[in-house]
Amino acid sequence: MRDTAILFAAQREADILKSLAGCPNIVQWTDDVSIDPRALQVHLHMEYYPHGSLRDYINSHWGTASKDSVVQIWCCMATALAFCHGKGILHRDIKPDNSQSILIGETKMVAAMFGY
Repeated sequence: MRDTAILFAAQREADILKSLAGCPNIVQWTDDVSIDPRALQVHLHMEYYPHGSLRDYINSHWGTASKDSVVQIWCCMATALAFCHGKGILHRDIKPDNSQSILIGETKMVAAMFGY
């Protein structure tokens, strides 16, 4: 039963990510999956974001982030959530650990972790 639940949850996450493809503020899935049945683990392969999570950004820029950077981050997250809601998907676990940062000139955030 547990095996089935894990595979079902991973498939659900993959289906959600497929339906959200194309939004620049949502992590993109590469369509690859690794399954380790002995460890009951499923790995969805997604884009790599080397700059860490929003939590990492907050910790390293506490009190020093510019107003423009903060506004940019929240605009990215609002865009991601609006895209999700437009597709009838609610994230249900929005927190700094579920957002990844990209540094391209300015800070940009992408939403991740859609229920798995």
